[in-house]
Amino acid sequence: MKLKILFYITFSFLFLLLTYGSFFSLSSEKLVFLAREDGAVETIGAIFFFGCSLLFLWLFIQSKQGNNFHFFRTRKNFFWLILGLLFFFAFGEELSWGQRIFHYSTPQVMKDANIQDELNLHNLKIFHGLDSSGQRKSFVELFLNIDRLFSVFWLLFCLICPFMAKVFSRISGWFQRINLPLVPLWLGMFFLLNYLLSKILELFFTQDILLSAITEFKETNFALLFFLVSLWFFQNRRQNNTLLI
Repeated sequence: MKLKILFYITFSFLFLLLTYGSFFSLSSEKLVFLAREDGAVETIGAIFFFGCSLLFLWLFIQSKQGNNFHFFRTRKNFFWLILGLLFFFAFGEELSWGQRIFHYSTPQVMKDANIQDELNLHNLKIFHGLDSSGQRKSFVELFLNIDRLFSVFWLLFCLICPFMAKVFSRISGWFQRINLPLVPLWLGMFFLLNYLLSKILELFFTQDILLSAITEFKETNFALLFFLVSLWFFQNRRQNNTLLI
């Protein structure tokens, strides 16, 4: 187990170091080329999300312990199903559901509501950080920003829940009762590290095209980390959650 943890930590650290280190070793043109729409960085991220989805859906199919929600119980762990569908959605959204690959048109109703005229939800105007006049939305409106919603998700799932389970025995017992998958806290820390490194990088590279590239690299790093989370759960599926954090 210690050797496996060491592998995950080493691989995660080296991957983050390699991706963000490329901003200091590659030209702006190469970085923009790698981070373009349907480019290498975005495609790799989509593949990680797809792999993540498959592993979570397999865990749902194979699960033998369900969820105890006090008022009702399930025969299988539906948290795996929710995670599997969530990351399949992320995979589809990352590639605009294959629209640019298969060259099918965007329905007019979606085109009118989408800032990129594409068939995806994350680029809908309601989820964008700017309003129709190009001004930054209010603090309350920004809670519908897709990037903020994603940040809230990984912060809760990968850091706050494992931390609460580690510190508070009553909460840990409740998580075990509902059979909530708990991300190892040491692995969850890499999500925070990925976020912080991207913000530090933005201090050095302030051009819009490079800021966009940083965002693409950050998203792919998150996809890789979530794949590692799903792989960890898959490899340790027969163990109790308390042993994994």
